[in-house]
Amino acid sequence: RFCTSELEGPRDQSMVPAWYDMTGKADLLLYGSHYPHWNMGSPSGLPEGLTDEQRRKILGGNAAELYGLTAPVPA
Repeated sequence: RFCTSELEGPRDQSMVPAWYDMTGKADLLLYGSHYPHWNMGSPSGLPEGLTDEQRRKILGGNAAELYGLTAPVPA
């Protein structure tokens, strides 16, 4: 698993969902804001073009699965 706040990917937004699925990134990434550091990020740093499911996984679903959380995690 990897924790990040800024993500790279293809510049063509229509390719983003397929690229994240092909590389397995949607299942490996955990969003981290770096709070309380001065250079903390926000979820708006995620690439445009991610599917709702990919955003849900990266913003909380993957962390919930990793830590065995069963309650819904809003993302």
